[in-house]
Amino acid sequence: FFKNIGNLKIYSFFISYFFFNNAVICIFAFASMFASFLFSFSEKELLFLGIFINLFGILGCLVLGRVEDKIGSEKNVRTCILALLILTTILFFLKSKMIFWLLSLGIGFFIGPIQASSRSVLVKRIKYEDQVSAFCIFSIFGNMCAILGPLLVSLVIEITGSIRLGLTIIPMFFLISLVPFFLKKINA
Repeated sequence: FFKNIGNLKIYSFFISYFFFNNAVICIFAFASMFASFLFSFSEKELLFLGIFINLFGILGCLVLGRVEDKIGSEKNVRTCILALLILTTILFFLKSKMIFWLLSLGIGFFIGPIQASSRSVLVKRIKYEDQVSAFCIFSIFGNMCAILGPLLVSLVIEITGSIRLGLTIIPMFFLISLVPFFLKKINA
């Protein structure tokens, strides 16, 4: 396992994945809280929001799946990160419930493809015999993100008493996830 990991040449992608996956997990973990506390969504509205976000995730996979065939999986991931960075940053300043709906659907549109394309990167860039090791790391990072991201958002909310400030952790994760891609380009 460790020998195979040492031979993989996608460290920058794994580092990026760790941070953008934290952001994605936080979106899943806190979306309903943001909607209900900041925009007074009812239970019924939350249910519809969840359904439509998932439907837009499917739509995003269909649309950006075709784009991925042309530009490649890693570029597709970067495109999704940039879009999600912009959309989640706008959420901090948002006051309108209707615009929250639209931004949430936009976030859903890019969340499906970022997950699918990140798996595609591993399959396309790693030799078949090294894929088990790569997906082990992928899974370990996913499990770590299930704890770390929500913990940081919760700590910010607890310390500041502001749900809106807790929301700022999500775009920060997306921003940090872009750094390994830029460092890779500089070193290339």
